[in-house]
Amino acid sequence: MLIKEPERIPTNTIKQKNTNNANKKTTISKKVTPTTILVSTIGFITMVTYFMVPSQLPFYAESLNIQSSTAVGFLLALVGLVWGLTSTQYARLRKMLSFEKIAMFALLSISVGYILLFLSTNITIMVIALALVGAGVGTTLPNLNTWLITTTSSEFKGRALGSFFMGQFLSPVITRPITASLGIPYGYLMGGLSLFILFVLCAVYERKKLRYDKTKQTKIKGSAV
Repeated sequence: MLIKEPERIPTNTIKQKNTNNANKKTTISKKVTPTTILVSTIGFITMVTYFMVPSQLPFYAESLNIQSSTAVGFLLALVGLVWGLTSTQYARLRKMLSFEKIAMFALLSISVGYILLFLSTNITIMVIALALVGAGVGTTLPNLNTWLITTTSSEFKGRALGSFFMGQFLSPVITRPITASLGIPYGYLMGGLSLFILFVLCAVYERKKLRYDKTKQTKIKGSAV
């Protein structure tokens, strides 16, 4: 019985394929996608607005005659507590919803929280407002991180995540002139409105993405037939 020798592939052909694949990977890694820009923007603005809570809330509470340091400490701790509890439930939420829908839910939650802070007249309203902020931020951060990991090339992941920390650093630089000229309540109001605008942009982005995916699937089915 004769065993046929396997067909040999020329070395030059293999090298050429590897070179083409390497070039293709390099091309992909150099692209900044709309998703990367959207996620970076959401992360930056969320951090800018969030750090108005620990930096401005004690002074705002005092203006509402909440003089007790224990009460102020409770309000600040409440945000972190709700943040932590909400983030532990992200995996369950991700199984049911897309990245875009989760981002929309989180942005709307934070936005409503800040608007309620603007309207606050007592500690009860502040508790509800800060719980909403904590829930929104606790959902936003794990969602944005996972979104970046699954959709952004390795070359831009670090830069995109860096926008989050840049938001933390620039928060007092951006928000201090607003609160100094208009007052702390209006700082929260503007933060809420800016996040609501992001909510709308995210909704538009999701709708366009769904249309694109639907068109792509239709073309694939048509070519298969």
